[in-house]
Amino acid sequence: MAAAFVSVLLSLLVFYLIGRITTYGAFWVEGHEAGAWGGPTLLGAWVTHALLAVPAIAAIMWLLVPLTNLVIRSLR
Repeated sequence: MAAAFVSVLLSLLVFYLIGRITTYGAFWVEGHEAGAWGGPTLLGAWVTHALLAVPAIAAIMWLLVPLTNLVIRSLR
């Protein structure tokens, strides 16, 4: 059951990262560009966040494969 719990947490993290990156512009506040990663433009901040999130998502998805296999084996 621990593998299932970890799988759910990792899946939620992937959904959060994808959702946050795709909607980053909706949370953009004028005047805070200097502190944004990749700022001072929205495009630069969006690209920087995406470049950090894409490898994280790929690694999480890679980890989910053996975890899912453990869950499937425990259900048999």
